[in-house]
Amino acid sequence: SAHSGSLHPVKEIGIVSGYGDQSVTLPRSCCRDTASTLCYSSVQVKDDISLEPAVFFTQGCAEKIIQVLDDHLIYLICAGLGVVLLEFLGLFFSLCLCCTNKNINDRKV
Repeated sequence: SAHSGSLHPVKEIGIVSGYGDQSVTLPRSCCRDTASTLCYSSVQVKDDISLEPAVFFTQGCAEKIIQVLDDHLIYLICAGLGVVLLEFLGLFFSLCLCCTNKNINDRKV
């Protein structure tokens, strides 16, 4: 959600701003280097927050997902069209098999 139970805006990395100099512990999912001691200690949150990019992920999940989808959109479209083509081929050949079977049964009578 955009608000964590308060009226303070949520930054892209998931840190709520507007609390002044309050110390918070970032979630482990924000840590790029989990062996770093900064991941286990409290971080001073300020409105002009700057995190160490070597230790913390600074790009948010939603932004990263959109970037990956944009970078691989042509592959996703091709895969989807391939699945649709295979489905139609299966439908076509199953109809051919049903019609052939019907013709064989009609000749027996």
